Amino acid sequence: MVHLQKLWLNRNFIMVLEPLRALKKLNTLGLFHNEISNENKAWEVFEDLPALRDLSIDGNPVSAKASFKYELIMRLRLLDTLDDEPIQELDRDVAEQFFVQNRSKALLINILVPLPGQSALKK
Repeated sequence: MVHLQKLWLNRNFIMVLEPLRALKKLNTLGLFHNEISNENKAWEVFEDLPALRDLSIDGNPVSAKASFKYELIMRLRLLDTLDDEPIQELDRDVAEQFFVQNRSKALLINILVPLPGQSALKK
């Protein structure tokens, strides 16, 4: 099973992805309409699949936020297809701009409202 290249697990109420980590040759993974909700655990698994080029994850709680899909495009640079749509250069540009803008907002918030244990910037 470690040589498996394509796997469709759509509509199976899947919540845990860790067993997929062993499938290093997996290039196509269908996970439409499951129950995947943990963003960090999803990242850990997807980043451990070096051959992954085609991912379908729409219809999961984790994919309801646009930021998750943008981050998929940014972090999985070899991904060619997301949710049955080819990833274009424009998609990568939009994802990058999304993170540039949100990173700036996060920095501004941390300056104006310091995290616990941090002091505010003095004027």
